[in-house]
Amino acid sequence: LHGVKTINSRFTHMICDDKWLNYTAMERAGLRQPKTALITHEENLDIPIKQIGGKYPMILKTAQGTQGVGVLFIDSKKVLLATIQLINKIDENIAMLIQEFIKTPYDVRVMVLNNEVVGQLKRPVASGDFRSNVSQGTEPEKIELTELEKSECIKAGQSVNGKWLGVDFIPSKDREKIPPYFIEV
Repeated sequence: LHGVKTINSRFTHMICDDKWLNYTAMERAGLRQPKTALITHEENLDIPIKQIGGKYPMILKTAQGTQGVGVLFIDSKKVLLATIQLINKIDENIAMLIQEFIKTPYDVRVMVLNNEVVGQLKRPVASGDFRSNVSQGTEPEKIELTELEKSECIKAGQSVNGKWLGVDFIPSKDREKIPPYFIEV
């Protein structure tokens, strides 16, 4: 309508702009991810907490957001409830999800173009933070991917029907044999 050509379809953009839809697409593709649950209302908060294993710390995410904004470290139910209430006060229509916290010294951003890995970088966790976004102050480093990580990243890209994508994952302890935990595409 506006004379702008996009590389990925509107469908792909919709899936990738919503962390819950992103999680669901990768779950259907059988990809390994941190345990994740949608928060529907503060009155039934025990249900999603139980779905992700019931352990603190955990991660709270708004369904929309980029560059680590809207991703919060939660260390107790009291903090979780207060944070949900605050977010709902600002915008009662904002979707939120919780995710098990997987401690890692770094995560990986992989660029996938037409079902081929064309680039990757290691993103160390920022000093004094739990996030590894370059926009949050971390300095990217070089990393070589295993064949398993490459094939799983291509699968992640295919799960959202994308052509040119950034795929984020937490590496497994045995990178050659165990698939990574996918954070988002």
